[in-house]
Amino acid sequence: MNGNTAPKQRNGFLDLLKMVSILMIIITHVSWTEAERSFFVFPFLIEMAVPVFMIISAYLRANKIEKIGFRAFISPKSSLKSLNSLLFAYLIVAGVEIAAACVLSGLDIGVSFAYIESPKQFILWFLMGLTGPGSYYMPVMVQLIVYYPLIWLLVRKLRGWGLAATFGINLVYDVLVYQFSMPADLYRLLIFRYTFLIGLGIYLSMASGKKRDDILAAACLVLGAFLIILNAYIRPFTLFQSWKSTSMLCVPFAYGAVYFLKKLFNHAPYRKIYVIGKASLHIYLTQMVFFAFGGGKILSNVFGFMPSILNGIAASVVAIAVCVPIGILFFFFEDKARALFKKKKQAS
Repeated sequence: MNGNTAPKQRNGFLDLLKMVSILMIIITHVSWTEAERSFFVFPFLIEMAVPVFMIISAYLRANKIEKIGFRAFISPKSSLKSLNSLLFAYLIVAGVEIAAACVLSGLDIGVSFAYIESPKQFILWFLMGLTGPGSYYMPVMVQLIVYYPLIWLLVRKLRGWGLAATFGINLVYDVLVYQFSMPADLYRLLIFRYTFLIGLGIYLSMASGKKRDDILAAACLVLGAFLIILNAYIRPFTLFQSWKSTSMLCVPFAYGAVYFLKKLFNHAPYRKIYVIGKASLHIYLTQMVFFAFGGGKILSNVFGFMPSILNGIAASVVAIAVCVPIGILFFFFEDKARALFKKKKQAS
């Protein structure tokens, strides 16, 4: 290797995007009134956080397929590696939640946790994503390992028609959910409600920045904005249960925004603060525990003397100040733990 060759720098754009998204997720889980949640920043920015994460996840997986090949991507070794990358952090968080539940139950303050009192409840709790806001995300990401290759084949082979097909699959699924009154607890856990989002992420990886790609992204931006306005301010959608604002009809806006931001800032240099984006999964899990065990309620009470909107802003700042550093420490702890585990395994 040439000694004068500079090391390849990490592209900062996706980490920046993930950083903003994880901060928005923390903010949305703070207590806000319905009137405050109707303020335009919520439907157009804050509630687009999870759709952006799903688009990025699908985009990165498509890039990985391009790098290693489809056969290698769907191999048992690759799938188990993806599963392991999720379960390691998940098991740590499960242990923390069990310990916290045991402590609080032992204090005899009238708080009970069904998942530590019954084996059946424990299994359901573990499979359904543990406790806390956004707990559906990890089960969905596990399903993505199996579901993603099918959607990739569809979009990759048929391109625009494949993307249209993901829209159709998603729509049929949500109509069936509505017709058969699927319980919300089950609906939130199934990946099928994200089919169109996955398709958009794959299509983003195929976009070359040509005029037709610009036109499609602009159309998504405008149509998505119109449908967000329709749902938020005129007439809420009938489908999609409690996830109307992040439904398949609103997410084209997220695609359009990500597409144009990528076009403008794709070569943005990596900054140290973007570690927040790199650690976004761990911060996500941290905020889940924080809010599950009363963090949001405590903050609302602490700042209860303030007007409602100032209460929400102050609580958001503190929640971010707590969850982000702990999540980053969690990220580095897992990284070190994995390295140590690998070293011991190689030595044995």
